[in-house]
Amino acid sequence: MSGEIDQATAKLSEFEKAKSIDQLQQAVEAMERVLHPGAATATGVAAARQQQARMWLRLLAAMEQSLDPKFDPDDVPEVKAIPPLSREGEQLHAMADARAIRDPAARAQHEKILKTNREKAERYRFQTRLRRIEPHIWADVEGYFGRFYTSSRADRKEVDGLLKSVTLSAARKEKLRAIPAKKQPSE
Repeated sequence: MSGEIDQATAKLSEFEKAKSIDQLQQAVEAMERVLHPGAATATGVAAARQQQARMWLRLLAAMEQSLDPKFDPDDVPEVKAIPPLSREGEQLHAMADARAIRDPAARAQHEKILKTNREKAERYRFQTRLRRIEPHIWADVEGYFGRFYTSSRADRKEVDGLLKSVTLSAARKEKLRAIPAKKQPSE
């Protein structure tokens, strides 16, 4: 069980460094392979449940913190950047290599435009992919907490403690606290 959690931890660390959605996806997939906390032997059921819950929350927090609230999916990067006119009035086609621009000022301007557009395209792809996997991660976290935590006072206290240990939005924390949980027989 801890092998998958260790793998998820390593992939999450790689995601946090490289901001590669693939690493985040692999971390989630590793957590999805983790056995039921009741199958824990060496660490004990309560410790395994808490370790798994903490990792799910770390994944959720990393995803949430990577979301750009100002991201506009309609602000699509340029497919083709048209080179600027040179001082001599030369106009190259949109797919022209910047090195083909003879005017040094126009070439520098075009290289800057290309670099800015490349960075915008990378951010756009990252934010778009992140938003695609967000519901999947949320469903996994919600399912885990709904399945392994009840409405008992002890479980609610543990959930509150786990939520205090992670940086998530207040709204997301409230949603986690409100997940319908199984009622205890004495309630």
